[in-house]
Amino acid sequence: MGQLTLEALRLKGKALECLRMAISSADQNWTYSDIGAIMILRGDAYKWNDPGCHQAHTQGLSRIAHGGQKVSRLTPMAERAVFWQDVTAALLFDSKHFTPRLAPLPVQWRREGPQGHRRTPKGFLEHRDVISHGLLDCIEDIVELQEIILSNSDRAVDFFKVDNMQASIESRLAYQCPTANALSLTAECCRLAAFITCFLSFTETWDNVLVPCKLSDKLHVLLYNSLEDPVWVQHRALQIWLLLVGSCTASLDHGHVEGLKGKWDETLDRFTKYSVKLLEPDMNKEALISALQDFIYCGDWLRKRQEVRGWVVLEMALGLQRPSELQKSDLFHSAASAEPRGTTAMLSSP
Repeated sequence: MGQLTLEALRLKGKALECLRMAISSADQNWTYSDIGAIMILRGDAYKWNDPGCHQAHTQGLSRIAHGGQKVSRLTPMAERAVFWQDVTAALLFDSKHFTPRLAPLPVQWRREGPQGHRRTPKGFLEHRDVISHGLLDCIEDIVELQEIILSNSDRAVDFFKVDNMQASIESRLAYQCPTANALSLTAECCRLAAFITCFLSFTETWDNVLVPCKLSDKLHVLLYNSLEDPVWVQHRALQIWLLLVGSCTASLDHGHVEGLKGKWDETLDRFTKYSVKLLEPDMNKEALISALQDFIYCGDWLRKRQEVRGWVVLEMALGLQRPSELQKSDLFHSAASAEPRGTTAMLSSP
């Protein structure tokens, strides 16, 4: 999965040759197979982190969708797929304007409850000085998304409603939040973690861990390079939550990102040693407990966190000897006692 094979290169070359023939034909009578091939190649480009290739295929798709060819527009499902590809590319390639919005999805979802009824997890409120308002808005919507999924755990979830909720949240995280360069280190880490959590909360649309694992790798780079940065001194609980999100997501990886699990093993070990050396025991324990009950979580991250290599050592080193020491808040309890639809499949998928 994580290596480009000769067979894959052969098939890719064949697809490109077919597309060249279609482009050079006099009537330019594009088929939906041609469009599908281009979309597969776009996905292949961000799988292998090739923004230049992705841009080239995006320009080709734009030519078909908005040009004078006989295929004048994409089907609704194809438009939805293009929308998700654009969102993914914006996150993975760190550019809000790298590709044009070929087929903006008309998101119909709006918040259901009154503004005063909405809940912002305590952990994010305590660290809101380093989190943008737009990002907090998205986090509140992720809470609502998870509550809707949990409330329908015994019956079928309204696919289009939930998919539109994810479309609204994830497109704002990708396009409307400030660019990565404009965000602070902490806010950018939170943006990536929020996207991962939203994505994995419901995977009926994309039952694949490629995107969250790629984002886990990006999150790892930011955290590993800043583990001892003074910026985290006042935001230790936030830092530990980010480590939880990244390392739990890495445990889902089966070759999408080379060495991802090992990278997080090393990061957890380094963080444990650093925290024990510099922080007071009570501060360590308080930050750890907050990280495990005051933020947003996905599936059985909390139940299975100790299966992640390094987490048992981290928790013992920071003073948490028994899970019963956690004072389970409502949010923690709901996250730990039930698995959102789709997440279970993700956790067990090969």
